[in-house]
Amino acid sequence: MEHSIRQQAQSCLHCPPNRRLVEAAVKFQIVGDLFGRYWTCHSIEDFINPHHRLNDTTILYDSSWRFWQQRKILELVLFNHILGRVCQNAGNILEAVRKGQTKEKSGTDQIYLYPSKNYFENRSESNLYECFQILVTLKNNLSDLQRVVLQWKGRESARGTRSDEERYAKHIQRNQATMENYIMNLTTKEARTKFMMSLVTIFQEANRSIESLREASHITAFTYVTAIFLPLGFAVGVFGMEGVPGREVITSMAITAVVALVITASVLSYSLSQMVRQYIQRRLSNIWKSSFRSSGTPPFRTFEREQYEVACYKGFLGSTICHPFKGPAGKASQSTRLSMTKQSPFNIDFKSQ
Repeated sequence: MEHSIRQQAQSCLHCPPNRRLVEAAVKFQIVGDLFGRYWTCHSIEDFINPHHRLNDTTILYDSSWRFWQQRKILELVLFNHILGRVCQNAGNILEAVRKGQTKEKSGTDQIYLYPSKNYFENRSESNLYECFQILVTLKNNLSDLQRVVLQWKGRESARGTRSDEERYAKHIQRNQATMENYIMNLTTKEARTKFMMSLVTIFQEANRSIESLREASHITAFTYVTAIFLPLGFAVGVFGMEGVPGREVITSMAITAVVALVITASVLSYSLSQMVRQYIQRRLSNIWKSSFRSSGTPPFRTFEREQYEVACYKGFLGSTICHPFKGPAGKASQSTRLSMTKQSPFNIDFKSQ
């Protein structure tokens, strides 16, 4: 009697329109004596597609399955069948999460075994959240299956005669080798799932940082608008009076406006200097990293170099050029020139000598 229980399908943004994420289960149990003479095998499978079912006709009549009546071989065959389906479906889920809703690229991009960071770029927060939830569920299932595999390896196996051991040793070893390959594949899938989880987490934090920067830019724009229209408001108030204000009133208003403008200009100047300093440090860091990758030696960084950075930053508003830094040995440790002028404070040009 066939009995099938289907879990409610879960829609997924990363799956094709004709596919859904569902829960599947498979189990087998062998009851009998440990000598493998009298036993009964019960197998239950619950997959979404009918072709995933174990074909009894193939087992009974195919010549390649003629050793299935041995208990040791049947155990390995059924267990390998489970591991193979898990590896296949786990790979399909990881591929769906990697691709998302984008079309598959042709060419060399198909040979990559591990996901690139570009796969999660330009994705919404809800999309990344769903990716993370799917990966967490898959990672937990794979971890639980690893514990089942350990229990399977430590089970009490059936004991047969010496003649049976010698007769079916080749088939037992072949199925055991297949099982070890599946176990290694599961370990690889679990490691890849953890790696993709870390990538999704990084891009979630990056999206939050971008949102914070966007809010900060809005606040900065509001500050600029306030600084521009506040003196205009004073002027409108003055010219909107019925009579000409007295000299003392105009003097007090002028002093107040000048103080407010000085404070606003000081705050904006400090914010601008901090932004420029961070930009310079970021560009210098990128140049040193590229130099480290090309030469294979760590970048030269001493107290003199730190003083050189500070001098470049301080000379941004006063000097015109920061010359290449010379190390203690008299040789230039970094062939870089920073051209910074007062007329164009954001024109920072890096040239290689």
